[in-house]
Amino acid sequence: MTTTTAFTQRGFTLLELLVVLVILAALVGMVTPYLAVNTDRDSLSKTSQALRFALQDMADQSWIEGSNSVLSQDGANHLDLWQRKEGKWHKLRTVYQIPSNILLTAKSDKEPLRKGLDALGFEKKGVVIFLSNGEYTPFKIKLTLNDSNMSLIGDGVNEIRIQ
Repeated sequence: MTTTTAFTQRGFTLLELLVVLVILAALVGMVTPYLAVNTDRDSLSKTSQALRFALQDMADQSWIEGSNSVLSQDGANHLDLWQRKEGKWHKLRTVYQIPSNILLTAKSDKEPLRKGLDALGFEKKGVVIFLSNGEYTPFKIKLTLNDSNMSLIGDGVNEIRIQ
């Protein structure tokens, strides 16, 4: 007489455990980027980079087109580009709109800026003048969010930099 014993499986095989671990790792990999904390410094860094590129593009476009342009600050968070066409100043576009939670403060040497605006016949409040020869009036734009701040600095000739 032969006896057979019933073998019942208890637990999981190694292969089943590995499949579950791979699935969990994939889920964690998809969810983790959405849980990353966006700090004030990160927000300022993104905004200052975007603004720096927009300002540098304006300087380059004025030089390429051979025309003078003026950057004005409309309210707290709009930077508008103006250009003279057919003897009148026309707003071409809003160059950059600062997020509402970030404070923008623009400073420049007032005397050269005022003389330049007067010479160009620009009657609104200008922040920066971009000249047809590639130069621009020196400026410092400070972006503030809570206790963090970053500055964009243009010396009038060289590339605009972030501090």
